[in-house]
Amino acid sequence: MRARPPEDGRPVFVGPADTGRERHERRWQALAEALDADRADHGPAGPDGAAEVLHRPAAARDRLRTPARPGPAVPRRP
Repeated sequence: MRARPPEDGRPVFVGPADTGRERHERRWQALAEALDADRADHGPAGPDGAAEVLHRPAAARDRLRTPARPGPAVPRRP
């Protein structure tokens, strides 16, 4: 493995190891199953109502954003 000196400012891209990727996929699958089970309890209107509840705080944050800090709330990757 090659080490870079501290003053080298180039970005370094790393990815998860196989075990980390598998763990991530298992956790996402468990989350998807749990959300599907919860959604089934609320019928077809459940996801829309939940989405509305989640969008309200984001909309309030956007209204309160000061002009001194324009731009997206989350930095976008090029």
